[in-house]
Amino acid sequence: MDMTNTNFFENLQSCTKSFADCQQQVADIWLGGVKQANDVLVNYSRSLFDAQQASSREWFASAKSAFDKASVDGFQAVLTEPARYLPSSETLNGLLFTNAWGTFAKVRDELSKVAEDATQDCVKAVEQYATDSVKVATQSAPKAAKRAASNARKAMKVDA
Repeated sequence: MDMTNTNFFENLQSCTKSFADCQQQVADIWLGGVKQANDVLVNYSRSLFDAQQASSREWFASAKSAFDKASVDGFQAVLTEPARYLPSSETLNGLLFTNAWGTFAKVRDELSKVAEDATQDCVKAVEQYATDSVKVATQSAPKAAKRAASNARKAMKVDA
């Protein structure tokens, strides 16, 4: 094997290794992003569960209080003003649903940021690989052209 072929295979091997390193870097970035997304989901799920549990307890206490009041006041009083004996809708709406929607909005924002950061990091890694590859190619191209011209001259001398 002559020098030109040896250099070609060395350059090819270098590019292949560089490309594999870039792929590994991108995979590591995405894995880190997935781990961050999982942490966000776990933390907010726990937070939402705790808030919902507390809200449910408060609503149940409100319902029990209304039932106890209805029991004391009697059946006739409940028939004349049934709305007085219902648990507060503010308690139900405010505690159960508002907490959930607020948490969902926060989760959406956090996951969007994690995905955006991971994507930007991947793009930077690929751009760096492309920049490095272009540098290697521009450095080795003139040398390869000179070798090819030199080999062509030698071949012409041998044939003559």
